[in-house]
Amino acid sequence: MAKKKKKLKTLPAIWQVPDELWNKIQAIIQQYDPPKHTGRKRIDLRAALDAIIFRMRTGCQWNSRHRPRIHRRIYAWTRPMIIRLDGKG
Repeated sequence: MAKKKKKLKTLPAIWQVPDELWNKIQAIIQQYDPPKHTGRKRIDLRAALDAIIFRMRTGCQWNSRHRPRIHRRIYAWTRPMIIRLDGKG
């Protein structure tokens, strides 16, 4: 008789950053990428992170309206290794 396969409990898909996680991430972002005092007002960082997560999960094209601003956040956050895009942590 064949063994019954044990079903693994899967974690829910993350499409938006939960509040608890955002509080931790926000502290790290403030430390490594503080807002500048001059220039354009920043985009909403949480919305930027949600857009990055959505883009990485779906592989869809960037919305051309927000693409440059989101790419700036990715560049600013990957330089000090706030986030890793290679999937290793």
